[in-house]
Amino acid sequence: MRDAAAQGGEGSVDRRLASVVDGFRASFARKDFIARETDPDILMDVFGLTPEVKLSHPQYWGRELGSCWERLVKSACADASVPVSFPPPGSRDTPCDIILGAHAIETKYRVGSGDSGTLQKLQANGATLRAAGLEPILLILRNDSLPAAMTAARAGGWRILADGDAFGFIETELGVDLRSFMIREAQGRRD
Repeated sequence: MRDAAAQGGEGSVDRRLASVVDGFRASFARKDFIARETDPDILMDVFGLTPEVKLSHPQYWGRELGSCWERLVKSACADASVPVSFPPPGSRDTPCDIILGAHAIETKYRVGSGDSGTLQKLQANGATLRAAGLEPILLILRNDSLPAAMTAARAGGWRILADGDAFGFIETELGVDLRSFMIREAQGRRD
């Protein structure tokens, strides 16, 4: 059985713990969550993915759709009229996915992480690429990336091209109408 002194200390601990919980509760109550990724996009259409299916496993689908987007853009680069290289994937020293002439391209399905590590990496990679004489470009399929991530990318010197701007860049720089290809793929799946 606990003595009275121990019980008194327990109340103090409970108050401190409750204070932590109350602080987070208040923070959560003030948080305004914007519904994200509720609208389908052209890549989801290619595979017949509904928002409900995607939201049932958002990390999986985000990762896989991002990988597909990267591979589509890399494939579009195959016949480029300027030198193209693909830095080795997975290396911490790889600040971009594609070097296309003077462009350093990082492909993203969307930028959904606002954690400090991601934001610092975006800024550092942009600075590294600029120091190497390259123009850092984020080619983002969706147009609903987190504002904090976009601010960090811009601070790092990234040019951000999302949705139609990304497809326009690919068509202008590579002569590949990737949007039309994806629309045909989506329609073919439905036929």
